[in-house]
Amino acid sequence: MADKLTSNASDLEMEMAWFTDVLETRLNLYFGKKEKNENLQFPIPPDLSGSESYYARFVSSRNLTIPERLTLILSLIPHIRPQLDVLWTQNTTTYGDSPNSGVERHPS
Repeated sequence: MADKLTSNASDLEMEMAWFTDVLETRLNLYFGKKEKNENLQFPIPPDLSGSESYYARFVSSRNLTIPERLTLILSLIPHIRPQLDVLWTQNTTTYGDSPNSGVERHPS
């Protein structure tokens, strides 16, 4: 049981890193830091095929697509990593917070 929980945590960590890469790529495109016509490599999801974790088995048994995996990990973020730092990125185009993330900073 402990091995499955450890591998589950490891797989979720890899999935979170992938989600962060996807989100950063999309934000960079949105705010014009990268052009759509550049040779852009969209982040590839981690290969979970060799894992016996509960998360990997769920993803595999349902043949989740990339958008479905992104939706799943997005739904898990508030529970496994509520402090996801990438959502606090300052919009350097307007020098304010990103209203599209639904996050607003208040001065301390």
